[in-house]
Amino acid sequence: MNIFVYEELCRDHFWWEDLLQHVLVTIGVELEQLEIRTTSAGLLDAWSRRGRHQVFILVLHGESSCRTFFDLVIQIRKRDALASIIIVADSLLFMEEVFRSQVGVLDYILRDLPPIRFHQRLATVLLQIHSYFIQDTPKELILIRNSQVQIQIPVRKVFYIERSFRAHYISIVTSDEEVSVIANLQDVKATSPFLFSCHRSFLVNPFNIRRVDRQLRLALFPKGYSCPISRNRMMELLNLIHFQCQACSRDDKRT
Repeated sequence: MNIFVYEELCRDHFWWEDLLQHVLVTIGVELEQLEIRTTSAGLLDAWSRRGRHQVFILVLHGESSCRTFFDLVIQIRKRDALASIIIVADSLLFMEEVFRSQVGVLDYILRDLPPIRFHQRLATVLLQIHSYFIQDTPKELILIRNSQVQIQIPVRKVFYIERSFRAHYISIVTSDEEVSVIANLQDVKATSPFLFSCHRSFLVNPFNIRRVDRQLRLALFPKGYSCPISRNRMMELLNLIHFQCQACSRDDKRT
């Protein structure tokens, strides 16, 4: 995920950097690029890629900032109709005008919300963007090549990947099949940021987890599959699933 923050107050730049890194770690989303700028020109100059995974957080401070917002959004939409836009404002004064403009703003978040609620609200919308990105990119694959075989599996079909008892092998469990192949689990993780390391020997796709048994420390999947969860990864995985459920709930309400 690439995030671009328009924040006129330089003193808040470090705060945004710390907040966003913490939020993304909490929901298990990898941050590729973070740019925080005080001018719209600087923000646009730092932006080169396109797509829903390009996230703009525009911070509004009063009427002058709102005018800049509309100019900036017009430029963003001219270059990319799919880019994700989030508004953070110090009041509800411009909320109606922002949504009436129909520029595709995903959320309007008050800056003075209690810290925990602000964190949760931002985490929910970022996870929603991330889930849309996965759904919109069916070519997102786990690709494994070696001297014997080449395998391509859509990430969205993966339940989990396990380090096999056979040396140098991994087992990939999906909604369609189980595959055993020569590969390194850490190499797969490095090229598949959508997978979560719930255990030193397992990577899971959180979007396919149906239930977590906290007592037995198991992630439960469709078709009776399950895998263990390390004690020290339990809360991180639960938080990730929680934010995912919130994002899905928001989608249901909008539809």
